[in-house]
Amino acid sequence: MDSHRRIAFACSLAQSFGREALRGASRYALENTTWSLLPFPHGIATPFEGIIRDVSQGMIIAAEPDITLQMSRLEPMMVNLVEGSHHAGLTTVCADNRAHGAMAADYLWNLGYRSLAYLAMTGLYDSDARQEGFVRRLAELECNPKMLCFPMLWGFDHWDVNLREVGRLIAELPRPLGLFCFSDFYSMFANEAAHWQKLRVPEDVAIIGVDDNDSVCEVTRPTLSSINPDYYRIGYEAAAQLDRLIRGIPAPTSPIFIPPSGVTERASTDIAAVDDEEVADALRFIRRNIASDIGPADVLAHVQVSRRSLDGRFVRHVGRTVKAEIDRCRTDRAIHLLRETPTSVTAIAEQLGFSDPSHFVRAIRSATGKTPTQVRAESLRLNAPARSEKLKGTRRFF
Repeated sequence: MDSHRRIAFACSLAQSFGREALRGASRYALENTTWSLLPFPHGIATPFEGIIRDVSQGMIIAAEPDITLQMSRLEPMMVNLVEGSHHAGLTTVCADNRAHGAMAADYLWNLGYRSLAYLAMTGLYDSDARQEGFVRRLAELECNPKMLCFPMLWGFDHWDVNLREVGRLIAELPRPLGLFCFSDFYSMFANEAAHWQKLRVPEDVAIIGVDDNDSVCEVTRPTLSSINPDYYRIGYEAAAQLDRLIRGIPAPTSPIFIPPSGVTERASTDIAAVDDEEVADALRFIRRNIASDIGPADVLAHVQVSRRSLDGRFVRHVGRTVKAEIDRCRTDRAIHLLRETPTSVTAIAEQLGFSDPSHFVRAIRSATGKTPTQVRAESLRLNAPARSEKLKGTRRFF
């Protein structure tokens, strides 16, 4: 192998996907190879033969299907980052868009929303896959969400037209509404459209998107909740698969799907959508204190309601008892800590109040199909210092 193999990273850096994936690929290269990564910040377009001939000795690419297909014929050492561009014989590492949709469905459902909708980007593969996951998961819960498939017109000349149309679609739906948006940019637009209609976010419309793009989510008012697709891990795994190809090790020909790492909860969903104010208050208390060793008694003391009464109202509005809701949130929090922090397995179990190690193992295995140690090992190599900086100061849904 060349002492300094040149690897082209052909993916637009204008969006968080490309930037985070590049950071992940760079981390793998630094830890395991002597590669030089050569970013193409605007992606890649024809003609591209010169890149293959003069620059690339391997490639990680995110491009349209026709470009990806043509380039794979010229550069066999190539890994694709886009599910919609996958074809036979090509190694693909990509976001699990259906899991994004399912996670959004579970998140909004667990907040108590029963009027649910998806704001889609018409004709885009990723958007269609997220819609599929959202609809499929809600079908399991016997819920039929509305699809707001809007062919958005881009440019400032169309801003008011888009606002009026999206706002009209949102305003026609029953409230309180849980709205899942294709991306953070769509969430930002939905937020503006809701204000245009004089709807309150999150009181009338709770909004969640995908990308966890700080430069979008943190500058709106209210700030926007978002699913973190773990683009960093996609880049890291793509570089690992490219390394296998270069070393002559066969790589998978079916797409490798990377699941989202969680939901970054911000103000646009900071509410519980249930008609019972005491149940809503209890849900908020659980979510905000789950990092501590809380139990049903703490919740009862907070809302000043009897256990029997509150359990019955929880089952009616949430579908489970107070203890079951605490257990669900506690398990999700534990999975987050296992994946994203160096805190020991024992310390996590003790911190969250699991009664014994076997109980902790059963809870994690039931939720993930893996033991706590396996969950930790799966993510350990990806918890790079640069990545951890992004997590500071952000409240998460678990």
